[in-house]
Amino acid sequence: MFYVLDVSDDYPEDITVIYDRTRSPRVKYFYEGDSRPLAGETAFFSVESEGDPFVFDYLPGGPGLFSIKFIDCVKALCDDIDIIKSEINHNGKIIKSHSAILIKNSISCIDMEKSNTYKMLPSDPTSPTVISNRVFKDSELDGVHIARSSEDPYGTIVISKELIVAIKKTNPKGITYKPNGKYE
Repeated sequence: MFYVLDVSDDYPEDITVIYDRTRSPRVKYFYEGDSRPLAGETAFFSVESEGDPFVFDYLPGGPGLFSIKFIDCVKALCDDIDIIKSEINHNGKIIKSHSAILIKNSISCIDMEKSNTYKMLPSDPTSPTVISNRVFKDSELDGVHIARSSEDPYGTIVISKELIVAIKKTNPKGITYKPNGKYE
């Protein structure tokens, strides 16, 4: 069984992660799992928050930021990610506890005919497709522990049950796992 990685209900709404698109590699390289344009590059972020956002293991925004604890857990189970050099500015300080990762697997793993989808702007056929309830093609994910869905323009992160079990042993903060990525 596969799940969508997401922030948990206790994740504060006041945390804003800003991916600096002018100084950083194009975010599409992260979504497509293409490491060639990222070699030697730095991803620049700024994080705005009232409290300490770095107690959370996942900070969404751009390609997302992950705690070293989370990254080590994934790397212990599989070799499906690369750490991308990241500079994170928080209140004028450079933070080293989190980093962007490249998920090497970008897989067409959603059965679009069985999933619930709609156009973000219904009157515009070129508008991005929103997938509110995903039905995964399990056969496409055989042997995979972490991937990005190639159907989703926002790079939805799909993870295996085995990876969830490993992550839960680290007592992660701010992370939840949605079966079939169902959003209510």
